[in-house]
Amino acid sequence: MLCISRFGYTPLRFESMWFTVVAFAGAAASIYNIATSKKVFKYWLFFGVITFVIMNVIAGICSIN
Repeated sequence: MLCISRFGYTPLRFESMWFTVVAFAGAAASIYNIATSKKVFKYWLFFGVITFVIMNVIAGICSIN
C-alpha cells in the first residue's frame, strides 16, 4: 500500500492485481470441480479473458501509462 500511495497505480500493478483475482477464481473453480465433479474450466477461462479485455480497454480509455 505504501508504494501505491507513493507512486500511484501503474500498468504492472493493475496486471498483478488482475492476475491475483484470476488465480483466486481458478483456485475456487478447482475446488468446486473437485467437490461437485462439474467441469468449470471453460467458465474460468472465459472469466479470465473477458476481465483481461475489460482491464485493457479501461486502461486505454484512462491512458494509464
